[in-house]
Amino acid sequence: MSFQKNLPSGIGRREFILLIASMMAISALAIDTMLPAFGAMSADFGLTGESANHIQWVIYAFMTGFSFAQLCYGAMADYWGRKPIVLLGVVIFSLATLGAALAPNFTVLLIMRVLQGVGMAAMRVLSATIVRDTFSGADMSRVMSMIMMVFILVPVFAPTLGQALLLGFSWHSIFWVLLVFGLVLSAWFMRRMPETLKPEFRRPISVHTLLDSLRQCVRSRTTLGYSTATGLMYGVLMSYLGSSEQIFQRDVYGLNEQFALMFGAIALFMGIASFVNSHWVAKVGIRRMAHTALVCFVAISGALVLLSLLFSGKPPLWLFAPLLAGCLFCFSLIMPNFNAISMEPLRAIAGSASSWLGFYTSFMGAMIGSFVGQMFNGTVLPLAIGYFLTGVLVLWIVVRTEGRLLLRA
Repeated sequence: MSFQKNLPSGIGRREFILLIASMMAISALAIDTMLPAFGAMSADFGLTGESANHIQWVIYAFMTGFSFAQLCYGAMADYWGRKPIVLLGVVIFSLATLGAALAPNFTVLLIMRVLQGVGMAAMRVLSATIVRDTFSGADMSRVMSMIMMVFILVPVFAPTLGQALLLGFSWHSIFWVLLVFGLVLSAWFMRRMPETLKPEFRRPISVHTLLDSLRQCVRSRTTLGYSTATGLMYGVLMSYLGSSEQIFQRDVYGLNEQFALMFGAIALFMGIASFVNSHWVAKVGIRRMAHTALVCFVAISGALVLLSLLFSGKPPLWLFAPLLAGCLFCFSLIMPNFNAISMEPLRAIAGSASSWLGFYTSFMGAMIGSFVGQMFNGTVLPLAIGYFLTGVLVLWIVVRTEGRLLLRA
């Protein structure tokens, strides 16, 4: 591959992609394995009736801690290096996972989930930063797409893992598995991944440095526009994750044990999109690929709204599932390219920029996701409307950012 020469010494291309994908995947594992356990958790903590939607905060609490913690890790990684900060995040995540496994009530569980997110942010931020340290432009988008192809296997199988654990154990066992996975991954990373921060890019930690990196993010029209669009699109994924168990497993379609299969099938579509992007982005162009997918997303989500209205919010599964999968297929084409475009002007401050943009996009996504998720009323209509309005707003932002030029190479 053309980017083979850019890899850090001491690690091969396949191991690099697999290791970074695993660092990113543990966050998905910490979310997706929870979904089949929503019913058991709700029963244990008495979340019924008007409080039934509160179980979604198992996801959104994690994302809240994940969002805010990113503000710290980037600056710390720009000064001390990438590896020590990853280790710090692993320690926080492991302690919080232990606390969640032993949580006596729902409030303590949510607090531990926030702290889990705080620890997980280090691995998520630093994985993106390490890629940005090493690659740029179309190469970065290709590498991220390959990483996403590996990463996407987690959403395909994670609900099945959670379901399998529930068959023999309680929902607490999911946290014990997460703890073991996190410790094994950290040992692999510390042993095999070289330090990727170049000495000339080390920056001291100071308020002035943080504000300077923020100013550079805000002053770049491309960075501000595409990071805002990325945050809004992230809300698409968060609203799906928050509502999927209630839509497929319990309240709308009643799939019960088949929920994990449905979730995995839709995740597989997202993986195919990442494969398509990795092979075509260099030929088609990063902007043309992303803009075409965005226009398709708006069209498909509009059709999803019409279908939902036609069937009073409960369309047949054989119609709803393909349209939903189509939306998330487009989402998976959009996200790596939007992220690469927003980061392109910021190589010299990759760590700090990843923190600011990571906080901005993930917190925005969590808030949009929680808003749409808490609107769940036993139908798919809130999700469909949320998708369509988000897509239209993102399209408007991209047009403004690009000066009314879309689909250009």
